Amino acid sequence: MRKVLFTIIVSILFFLACSKRDHINPIDPVIYQSPTLMPASTIVFTFTSVPTLTPTPTSTPVPTMDPNTGAVWTQGTASAAFGVRGGHSGVVMNDKMWIIGGANWTGASYYNDVWYSSDGSNWIEVTASAGWAVRDYFGCAVHDAKIWVIGGVNASERFSDVWYSSDGANWTEATAAAPFGVRSGAQVVAFNSKLWLIGGYDGVLAYSDVWYSDDGMTWTEATSAAAFTNRLWHKCVVYDGKMWVIGGLDDVVGLVNDVWYSTDGVNWTEATAAAAWSARFVFGFTEHYGKMWLTGGHDGAVMLGDIWYSTDGANWTQATAAAYGERCELVALSYDYKLWTAAGVDSVGSETNDVWHSP
Repeated sequence: MRKVLFTIIVSILFFLACSKRDHINPIDPVIYQSPTLMPASTIVFTFTSVPTLTPTPTSTPVPTMDPNTGAVWTQGTASAAFGVRGGHSGVVMNDKMWIIGGANWTGASYYNDVWYSSDGSNWIEVTASAGWAVRDYFGCAVHDAKIWVIGGVNASERFSDVWYSSDGANWTEATAAAPFGVRSGAQVVAFNSKLWLIGGYDGVLAYSDVWYSDDGMTWTEATSAAAFTNRLWHKCVVYDGKMWVIGGLDDVVGLVNDVWYSTDGVNWTEATAAAAWSARFVFGFTEHYGKMWLTGGHDGAVMLGDIWYSTDGANWTQATAAAYGERCELVALSYDYKLWTAAGVDSVGSETNDVWHSP
């Protein structure tokens, strides 16, 4: 009985409490109680880290090659500040074209000066006299962010020295006597993080040997006799993951127009024994926009001014005859999306100092 009575009393009290709550003014300051806040020291905030977004790098699109390349030529300057010359070398480094050494045979002068230009018209002399002796027909390439000068000849001496510079002004001798011996008319390229010297002439014999070096001081002979014949005044270029050797003066049959390539300097494959262009030497040769380009040269009888290109070394297409006329002893360069030629000897046998580009 007491348990039943207790249940009834609790039910009545609960009913009254509910009835009173239903009539509470929700904004009554006495009735309405603010919730109890935890002390600040006890509040724990959890933050989810926001991932750092790395913007996708954008690159400047490479313009497509102008269809007039090789056919239309524009003169950058008729008289560059470096003066008339032939037998010089040219390279591209640090977003500049460089002209190095050579000779003015008419004036019986040899050079060891170094010049650069970023537009082909305005040329700046870095040094009038580099650390190495005056010379022409030397090997030259860019390797390990340096310009390298190897071998060469002047009126009294042939060289086997190797020099390098990172700025064109200050030169360091890597070796005074490389093991391949004195050499002129050789070709030097940078390939697979090494310098390569191919062929050339020691004053008595021409060669078909191939040497390489990581540092310009220590040289290793890859082969003493490559599959192509001994030669000098040929040209070499790196293209399509291969080293290419074309043309030049063979010490047995004379001038040649064969084309060879290799991926290791030891094994050489003949792309063609007789390219569409005539046999020649002292011509310009460079890689440009996925093609190999040949400019001018001399066939032993006359100066040449034709322009040819190939994507495989076997099949060659003639672009045109150059606007600057017949020319040998010139350099050809690929720079600023243009094909360039600089200086050389013209059809009347005079050294020049004009600079042209195509398109």
